[in-house]
Amino acid sequence: MAIERTYVGNSRLWALGLDAIDYAYDGEQIHIQDLATKLSVARAQRVRDEMNPLSEMMRARNRQSEKYGFLLAKINKMQANFDPEAQGNTQADEPLTAEDADLLQKIGYDAKADEKPSKALVQEYLQAVKAKIDSLNNRSQLDMNRAQSLMETSDGSYETASNLLTALVESRGTTISAIGS
Repeated sequence: MAIERTYVGNSRLWALGLDAIDYAYDGEQIHIQDLATKLSVARAQRVRDEMNPLSEMMRARNRQSEKYGFLLAKINKMQANFDPEAQGNTQADEPLTAEDADLLQKIGYDAKADEKPSKALVQEYLQAVKAKIDSLNNRSQLDMNRAQSLMETSDGSYETASNLLTALVESRGTTISAIGS
């Protein structure tokens, strides 16, 4: 996208002693109003091009957070079912599922499906899953800030184009009034 400005020597305005500028967009002559519109559309498209992958990444992270949330609830339940008076290496009442083990492996534990973890291991899992959820939430917040920034950029683009067009209309009206006087 190349924008060029050229002075026009044979325009009607130049004949009246006023400078005129034509614009070329990708090598084609274009009116300033059309240029402003094209630039706004191009900027909005760039925002959409950034928003689409960002939105998909946010949805994937939300699905991941949901899975870890379910795992956290299960681990909390395991911990609540331990006898507080029990000493030694007591085991959880219910085993880990394959999905539970997979999620725990992703955060660095050698968990196995159908394993009944010990009380100490359940406590470790609990802390690790909470930390993972916090990390996912922090990244989600950064993504939300980026999305908000992109939307503000898009809004600013349309506002700038609108202001430019308003200024052009006013300028054209002033020029025409000056010519008529």
